[in-house]
Amino acid sequence: TLSFTLAPFVSGLARLRVQVSDNGGLEYGGSNNITNTIDVLVLPVNVPPSASIPPRVWLVEDAGLIYRDLFATRLSKGIPEEYWQTLNFTVVGAPGERADDLARLFATEACDLEPQCSSSPRLECVSALWQTEGNATAVPSVAALHVAPAQQACGGAPPRVDADGALTLLPARNQHGYASLEILLRDDGAVAFGGQDTALGSPYPLSVSVLPQPRILSVSPRLGPLMGNSTLTIRGEFFGSTYARGYPAARYPLASVAIGGVECVRHEFISDTKVLCVAAPAVGSGAVTITIDDAGPSAGHLWLSPPLRAGALRASEAYSHLLLVFGGSVKPVSPADSMNGVLAVGPSPLAPGTAEAPAASLRRAKVLLPRAISALAVHRGLVYAGGSFVAAYVEPRTAAEEAAIAGGTGLARNRVLRYDGDAVEPLGAGANGDVFALVEIRGLLAVGGAFTEVYQRSGPAVKSGGLALWDEERGVWSAVPGLGEEGLTGIVITLAALGPLLFVGARFDRFSVATARFAGVAVYDAASREWAPLGAGVTGGDTNALLPVCKSGEPPSRHSGCGDAGYDLYVGGGFSAAGGAAGHS
Repeated sequence: TLSFTLAPFVSGLARLRVQVSDNGGLEYGGSNNITNTIDVLVLPVNVPPSASIPPRVWLVEDAGLIYRDLFATRLSKGIPEEYWQTLNFTVVGAPGERADDLARLFATEACDLEPQCSSSPRLECVSALWQTEGNATAVPSVAALHVAPAQQACGGAPPRVDADGALTLLPARNQHGYASLEILLRDDGAVAFGGQDTALGSPYPLSVSVLPQPRILSVSPRLGPLMGNSTLTIRGEFFGSTYARGYPAARYPLASVAIGGVECVRHEFISDTKVLCVAAPAVGSGAVTITIDDAGPSAGHLWLSPPLRAGALRASEAYSHLLLVFGGSVKPVSPADSMNGVLAVGPSPLAPGTAEAPAASLRRAKVLLPRAISALAVHRGLVYAGGSFVAAYVEPRTAAEEAAIAGGTGLARNRVLRYDGDAVEPLGAGANGDVFALVEIRGLLAVGGAFTEVYQRSGPAVKSGGLALWDEERGVWSAVPGLGEEGLTGIVITLAALGPLLFVGARFDRFSVATARFAGVAVYDAASREWAPLGAGVTGGDTNALLPVCKSGEPPSRHSGCGDAGYDLYVGGGFSAAGGAAGHS
């Protein structure tokens, strides 16, 4: 029996010489041995290829064309003698997974959408977004600034791996999500005589995570003072969650939250759909942007694109720093026309000036008012207006907004409203008479006019007389205490506040026990909740304006007013006497 052991991974032709011997001797021409030649042909059998492939990759939405050299490493065609073979990688969807995920994430259809900031020309789009409507600010160095989601999946190319292990892919525009793939590795050495052309670990599993760009959908309020320090609520999608970041966490970091290119004084992540920002001092209208630069836990993950993501809301739809608020009415063209009201805010974003020297320019708010505005105030960063209008609403921009207004949503009723730069809202259900004066006092809004009741959103009316308090935080009306069940009987014409003191210019009811001691002007102390006349008051006409100032010349404290320094009150109007002496109005 002939036996031998082949060397591993060796093939070819071997010639063996086999000699057989005995001990019979050589007499009579005999021979003790004989030699034979045997050819042994060892046929080649294909040795399977091998490679090392990462199990999971991350990239961001709209990352553009990605080429990753050495994606598959430790490539082997089998044995050195198989150097002539070619490796073939095939990328397919994993069995049991949704096939449409892979098709959507890398859809190859041609795009017919308008260019987004995530596509060419990218710089022009980013620059347009980051203008304060005429005044360009610093352009962020964000590779993929996303504006709004587009529904069409297009412009992509599915993943493929070449023979050298390089990965190429192009995610479809505006698409994000997860796809489970398999990568099959074969060579072209065939399977004759029991050979193997498929890698032993094939198919290799591959999870692809396309993380979404954040979307900013709204900012509230949309108006605030030039000095900043107002708190904005930014709402949208994909600010931070397991889906948006690719890993679970209680809180997620935000690289930047800015208004018009100016970083917020501070910001706070609340949820995947909500972020808070305290505005910095600025002027004009600015785009609101959120930037994320979060690579997450690095173990076992390979980033195919930079982890930088950003979302923006255009300047025209985002936030405006205000200095001026103007209200009144439009002069009618003919006697038959009504005096429609007008509301404007400034500086205008088209000519805002600078934070150090803001311009005295205005932009008309898109609020429809059938009657005039008589009173204005800025309270808690929002604009409040009062007048003779029965209903008011923002000019509808879509059919849905028109339908909402027709159904009573988005309307401000009964002579007083709140405007946040985007919408008007009622204060409860308003008042039953015209509003002439508004002023903030100790966190509340004092409202004065020719009304006797104010209405909550639901429930009974509040008997307030001509002066009421609106609590914006609680969303409720209340009467000013100290004047009995009927409140201030009379017509309030003007209001002014100094710390806890509320100065009231009014036509007081001389026949009411509560107001008979007041002549044209009175003061209410919110700290002691007591009313007092101001000397003999003013007579012979109305009080139309009040201006209290501290004698020290220093600005008053919100809580203590002028303190021990005392104050002076300047009173203007159509009266003929003040303090019992003849006066000039």
